Amino acid sequence: MQHDGYRPAVMNRLTAIVDDQGKPASLTHRLVSPTILLPVFPTVADAPYDPSCLEGTLEWHYKIFHWQVDFHQLKIPIKTSVLRTTGYGPNIFAIESFIDELAVNAKKDPYRYRRELLGDDSRCIAVLDLVAEKSGWAHKPPPGHFRGIAFAEAFRTVIAHVVELSVKGQDVTIHKVTCVFDCGIALDPDISKSSMEGGIGWGLTVAFKSEITFSKGGVDQSNYHDYQLLNMSEMPPVEVHYLNSDTRLLGGTGEVGPVTVVPAVANALFAATGKRYRSMPLSRHGFRLTASRKA
Repeated sequence: MQHDGYRPAVMNRLTAIVDDQGKPASLTHRLVSPTILLPVFPTVADAPYDPSCLEGTLEWHYKIFHWQVDFHQLKIPIKTSVLRTTGYGPNIFAIESFIDELAVNAKKDPYRYRRELLGDDSRCIAVLDLVAEKSGWAHKPPPGHFRGIAFAEAFRTVIAHVVELSVKGQDVTIHKVTCVFDCGIALDPDISKSSMEGGIGWGLTVAFKSEITFSKGGVDQSNYHDYQLLNMSEMPPVEVHYLNSDTRLLGGTGEVGPVTVVPAVANALFAATGKRYRSMPLSRHGFRLTASRKA
């Protein structure tokens, strides 16, 4: 843990010009990240940029006609490498948080806003509609409960999550996570669903807990007492549903599971608190994940 390669710290900045309906007419995405692939794929050193760093910024399905991505690859002395979800994780967190902000700015329901931006993309709309249906989005959550939604394509798989949570002071309880994905054809549905379930647990760990910090020229964390993971009592009830589509390119289910969990948590937290949290883990902001069930 103290002598490894680490997921690079990433900075995203998104700006948009919206039309009179609150939809983005143009969007600029600026991204700074150290390399991800170089330690495991040395030939990337000869490429103009590390393509893994841009994952999630180029697979948009939202109908935004003027859209620009600027990328700067930052060189730092710390070894950076692959962590599950590679570039999709931090980039989709930024993008789907921003889309949620645009929905609020337009005074529109976040699910409906995304659906409008998808235009006539039937595959993506089917995933988004099903996650809204299965999560009960059309109905008010129980008193004190709040929901957040996030959607993306990652690893050629279309995926969406809805997270339902409650907040008491700085304590956050996740009551339910609903996941829908379309990887083309789920060749082994049970294994695919298991991958998503494990990915949700991993994503919640990233959202609330795991962080590597440096001081005095070294890594502060040394083991699982100070690099904590989600425990069994904190794992919420999870529903996973899949759609089989006729797309020719099969997608993956191994790394995609956590991708939209983190922004869905952040968006639900905004619904609960009225405040945006633009950096992870949420422990930085004083939040604690509490048990959602008895151990």
